[in-house]
This record gives sequence, C-alpha cells and structure tokens, in this order.
Amino acid sequence: MLVGAVAVGVGCFVTWITDGSTSYNGFDDIGGDFDDDAATGPVFIFFAVAMLGFGITTLAAKRLLPIMIIGIIIAAFSALGALGVYADYDDKYGTVADMGAGLPVVAIGSLVALAGGIVGCAKRRR
Repeated sequence: MLVGAVAVGVGCFVTWITDGSTSYNGFDDIGGDFDDDAATGPVFIFFAVAMLGFGITTLAAKRLLPIMIIGIIIAAFSALGALGVYADYDDKYGTVADMGAGLPVVAIGSLVALAGGIVGCAKRRR
C-alpha cells in the first residue's frame, strides 16, 4: 500500500498531457478550449496521503483489519477515479494532444495500493 501511495503522489507531478510545447501535470488547469474541469491532482494527492497514512498505521498496529478495509476502499476510489480521468482525457485530447506518463502512473499506483491492501487483508485472515 505504501509503494502505491508514493507512486500516486509522484504521478501527480509528472506530465499528464503535452500540447505542442506546453506540458500539464495534475495541478495545472488546462483551461482554454480544452478543459472546463478543475485540476484533479489535489484529489489524488489526498488519496495518496490517506493511503500512506493507512499503510503506516497498518504496519505500526500489526495489521488492523478495519484500517486495511478502509485503505482498500480509498485505493479503489483512487483507481476508479484515475481510470475515469484517463478515459476522459483520452476522449477529449486524444487527437489534439499527447498523453503523458503521469496519469497512468497514478492509475497503476492506485492499483498497486489496492493490491497491497487486499494482500494484507488476506494474510490477516489466515
């Protein structure tokens, strides 16, 4: 869960979209003709901080089941959100701009955190 949380945090700062010579990350408002939505990087940073906190708490408290379940839920919301934003950006900008590596890193990091929470829950159950 910790590795996935760090990957989500790093992915927010990496380029999400490149339009010609301009690069946008998760905190940049694309604006103009492209996007009427707010930047979603702060939401994913919130998810990353929450997953990091739940991961540290899980390690420190010797795998508390309720903490792992909440971590799984947060990671699932983060993964679904990242995949949804990626699909939205691909639909809007797929022909106009190039997709960067940041948003896939956020999605993969969320899935890694989700897998970490599930594995921790499975080991706790035994």
